[in-house]
Amino acid sequence: MLYQDASNYIRFEYWTNGGNPVVAAWKVINGQGSNAIWGPRVTLGTANYLRITKTGNNFKLEYSQNGVTWNNAGTMTQAITVNKAGLLVINAGSNSATTANFDYFYIKSL
Repeated sequence: MLYQDASNYIRFEYWTNGGNPVVAAWKVINGQGSNAIWGPRVTLGTANYLRITKTGNNFKLEYSQNGVTWNNAGTMTQAITVNKAGLLVINAGSNSATTANFDYFYIKSL
């Protein structure tokens, strides 16, 4: 998640409502939420990676199952001042359970 404030942030994620997950990005800008990237459905394995590359106001979302071979899920353009970045797990519904394990989180400045 890239966070400016409670009314402005972008989430990059594996999203599912049952079935195979979609590689996706959601944004909330000025309190209004919308889908920003709706990538392909994927089959998750034992290792799953997301990579976000920011160039100016452009964000490129990629995914990988081995951390070596990367697949493009899509791009978006959004002006946002990133004050915080981090990992997030969201779960919803009356009978939902999620286990998330994070191996590492890396921010590379240019």
